Amino acid sequence: MNIMRQIRTHGGQVFPFPRPDEIVYETPPVFLWLKEAGAEYYKIEIKKENGTMIWSAEVERNAAVPDIILPPGRYSWNIYGGGLERGEQFFNIADNAVCFLRPTADEVLNGLPAERPRHLFCGNDIALLRKMRTSELETLRRNVRLALAAPLPLPPDFHLTGDILKYREYFGAHRDTCDRNLVALALASVLLDDDKAGEHAKKLMLTLCSWNPDGPCSPDWVWGDEIGLSHARCFPAVYDLLWTRLSEKER
Repeated sequence: MNIMRQIRTHGGQVFPFPRPDEIVYETPPVFLWLKEAGAEYYKIEIKKENGTMIWSAEVERNAAVPDIILPPGRYSWNIYGGGLERGEQFFNIADNAVCFLRPTADEVLNGLPAERPRHLFCGNDIALLRKMRTSELETLRRNVRLALAAPLPLPPDFHLTGDILKYREYFGAHRDTCDRNLVALALASVLLDDDKAGEHAKKLMLTLCSWNPDGPCSPDWVWGDEIGLSHARCFPAVYDLLWTRLSEKER
C-alpha cells in the first residue's frame, strides 16, 4: 500500500494530533489528520503498544473521537484512505489524563430545558440580569432605537459587479444590521418586554432568512465569509429569543 505524505502545505489545514510520541492529557483524544485527495472516507485504527487492536472506525471527515476511555499507557494509531496508508505512530496517555467521553448530539439536545429562552440565558435569569446589568440595558435601549430607525436591508449584490470595495462596505454595514440591530431587538424583546422590538426583530430575521444562503451569503464562498459568519453567529441566539413570537411555519 502506498504511503500518505501527511505534510501541511498551508495555514488552513489542521495540525495532526497526537504527534509522534506525544503525551496526551485527555482521554479519549481527538485524532486529527490531513485530508487526502481522492479519499471519500478514512479508516482509523488504535492499538495497544503490544499490537492489540482496541478501537477502529470508518469516518468521512479527517477527524475521529473514540467512544471509549483509553487508559494511561502507550498506543499506536494508523490512518487509511484513498488506497493509502499513513503508517503507525505512537503516543502516550498520561497517568493524570482527564477522562471525558464526548456526549452525542442527541444527549446534549435532550439535556436542554424545554422552556425558552435557553441559548444565552434561561427565563429564571432575567430578573437578575435586569437588576445587575443596568448600564448594559441602557446601551441596549440605544441600539434598539438605532435598529428601529434603520430600513430593512437589501440582499447583497457586490458579487454581480466584482467591486471589492463595495463588498467591504456591504459587510461592514451588514454587521450593524445583523450583529448589532437584530441581536439588540431580540434581546430587548425578552429583557425589556419590548413588543415593538420583538416584532421588528422577527421581521428582520425572516427577511435575512429569505436570502439565498449560497453565493454571497455563504460562509464558504469565493468572496469571503463575513455575511455568512454574521448569520451563523447571530441566528441561533436570535431564533431562541424570538421562539414564542414565531409560528411553527416561520420556525
